[in-house]
Order: sequence, then structure tokens, then C-alpha cells
Amino acid sequence: FVYRFDSVCGKYSKVGFTQDLKKRKTKISWATPFAVSDAISILFQGSALEAFSLEQQLISRSESAGFSGFSGATEWLLSEDLDKKVLDR
Repeated sequence: FVYRFDSVCGKYSKVGFTQDLKKRKTKISWATPFAVSDAISILFQGSALEAFSLEQQLISRSESAGFSGFSGATEWLLSEDLDKKVLDR
């Protein structure tokens, strides 16, 4: 799965890929220093190679939230930028 988790405040989104969404959500919530919404958006379901490729495209085409200092910090994006540039929302 390629997934999207959003911060509770709605400003930030994390895009990634995993085979176990529930386990990944737990790890992200534990590692992230701000509240993460319980909602999970599935952006793609398919092979690991396709999922990895899509995840990399989404991250490279979106503006980073600029976080550092915690696990997965660099994969947090600005939600508005992700929606406008990549997901056409």
C-alpha cells in the first residue's frame, strides 16, 4: 500500500508504503512529536516496486514540511502542496 496519514491540525501529510497499515500507523504515531489523525488514505495498492516508485514520486514532487530530529521526519510534507501539485484536490 501507498498510504497517506495527516496531522490532526491538517497542515502536514506523511506519504509512505507498507504491507501492514495498522502497524505502520502505530509506529508513526509513536515516533511523531505531534498528533496524527486516525484516518488512513490508501493512495495505491499493488506491487512493492510500484509502491516504492509512487512514494518516491509523491515525495519528490511535494514540498517538505522541513522537520528533523525524529524517525520519519523527512517524509512529512505540506498537505496543501501535496493536494494541489500532486493529487489535484
